[in-house]
Amino acid sequence: MLLALMIAGLLIGVWVVSFVVPTFAGPAFSRGVKVLHRQLERTDMWFGRTVPASWAGAATEAPLIAALAVGLIAGLWAFFDLLEDVVMGEPIVGADKAVYLLMQQLRQAPFDTVLIGITELGDAKVVVPVMLAALAVLGLLRRWRAAVFVLVATAGAGAFVAGVKAVIHRPRPVSIYDGVAHYSFPSGHATMSVVLYGFLAFLLAYGAPVRWRRPITFVALSLIALISFSRVYLGAHWMSDVLAGLAFGVAWAALLAIIYLRARPRPMPLGLFGGVLIVALAGAGAWHMSHDLVTEAARYSNPARMP
Repeated sequence: MLLALMIAGLLIGVWVVSFVVPTFAGPAFSRGVKVLHRQLERTDMWFGRTVPASWAGAATEAPLIAALAVGLIAGLWAFFDLLEDVVMGEPIVGADKAVYLLMQQLRQAPFDTVLIGITELGDAKVVVPVMLAALAVLGLLRRWRAAVFVLVATAGAGAFVAGVKAVIHRPRPVSIYDGVAHYSFPSGHATMSVVLYGFLAFLLAYGAPVRWRRPITFVALSLIALISFSRVYLGAHWMSDVLAGLAFGVAWAALLAIIYLRARPRPMPLGLFGGVLIVALAGAGAWHMSHDLVTEAARYSNPARMP
């Protein structure tokens, strides 16, 4: 019961962020940013001359750019704060162990199967096909700049995670992988889910009709949240690993989105692009689960239930 309530609470939180916050806080935030944007354009300071000019004619996008800038700064701050805490053995390490033990006590076979299926949506066997499908559609549409951004987003995030793992050498709660993937900090699944699914959702939502933006946000955030939760539940990562992966993923995706907006890109064809992504995710996920679920179940066996 407690586990079901935790998952329900997680999804309710995502719904609030996707629907309630934009409804009540969004208009006030937008007005404030637009006022600040106009004030900056009038100032003689270097910052005021440079920043508005960098997005010439982008006053209508100022709230989006400001929100992305907040995500970039907050994500970087959170990542490096977590990194310091882990390296220095701060109290969050003790919290990690307490959360790990709690999750292992809450594990149940039906939830194991469901959450293993969800965590597989963050595996390379799903992430790579989804990325390739996105690149194929973008190539077909001749959106070469967007394709480069998708490629840089995923490749850059993957290289960063591998590099940090190799340097930090933090052991996982339970050894389940070999090589660099043997190490735990930060979570590659959390990072890649934010970067790939989050950035693709950004491409879909940008310029889309208002009635579609919030559902797109909700679906993407739900997928990211569930994948991240599954990593802690299955004992594949410490809680701080996942939080650090989310933090860096948000910062990296936000940075790329800010740069991407400088060219005032055209909206994506929602039906074609979104449809292909859904088919790719569902197809790759179903194939991965049908072929590897038994192997993955053995990999993520609950140590607390093992003799």
